[in-house]
Amino acid sequence: MVNAEKPKSKLIEIVIMKKFTFFMVIFLISASFASAQYFVGGSLNFKGTSDKTEIDGTSEKSSSTQFSFHPKGGIFHSEKLLFGAELSFSIRKDKTPGDPETIERTTGFGISPFARYYAFQMGKFSLFGEGQLSLYTSSTESESGGTTTEGPTNNRIRLSVFPGIAYNINEKIELEAKINGVNFGIIRNVSKQDVAGNEVKNINTDFGFGADLDKIVTTGNITVGAIIKF
Repeated sequence: MVNAEKPKSKLIEIVIMKKFTFFMVIFLISASFASAQYFVGGSLNFKGTSDKTEIDGTSEKSSSTQFSFHPKGGIFHSEKLLFGAELSFSIRKDKTPGDPETIERTTGFGISPFARYYAFQMGKFSLFGEGQLSLYTSSTESESGGTTTEGPTNNRIRLSVFPGIAYNINEKIELEAKINGVNFGIIRNVSKQDVAGNEVKNINTDFGFGADLDKIVTTGNITVGAIIKF
C-alpha cells in the first residue's frame, strides 16, 4: 500500500513536545534557585557499515548509516542532589540490495528527566543513586520500487534506578560510572501499525531487578562518562 496515513506520527510528535515543554518548565523553575550550579554533558555518535557480496561476477552491496545525539544538562540543587534531563535524537538508514532495492529509514526522539543523590563522599570519590524516567518514540518507513510504506510506530516508557560512582577531577569536571550490575527497571513498549486499514497494536511490559556482581568489571555493565560544571 502507498503512503499510510501520517497524522498519527504527527500526533505523537505533538504529545512528545508537550511533555518536553512540561519538563523544561520544571527545569526552569528549579533553575531559579540562586545557589544552583549547572552542568552539561552528553554524546554524539555516527556509524556507517557496508557489506558486499559477489555471486558469479555479480555484486550486491548493502549499507547502514546511524546518527545519534544525546545532550543532557541540569542543576545541582545542593551538594548532594541534582536534577537534569537528557534528550535523544537518532536517525538510521538501511539499504538492502534486490530488484528493486529497499531503503528503510528510522527516526527517534525522546526525553529522560532524572534525579541523582550523592549518598557518600570520600575525598574526590562519591557514591550516588540515580532514578530516570525515559519517554521515547520512533517511527519507520520503507521505500521500494518507488513505493513508500509506513512501518510500525513505537512508544516506550522506562523507569530505572541504579547506583554509580563519581570522581571529581577538578571543580569543573566530574567523571561518572554507572553500574548496571545492580538495577531496578520497568519498561512499557507500545507498537502501532496500520495493516490493511486496521490498526494493529502490540503492548509489551518488562519488569526486573537484581544484582550481577559476577560481571561487574565487564565493559557491558559499566558506563563511564563525564559532566562539566559551570
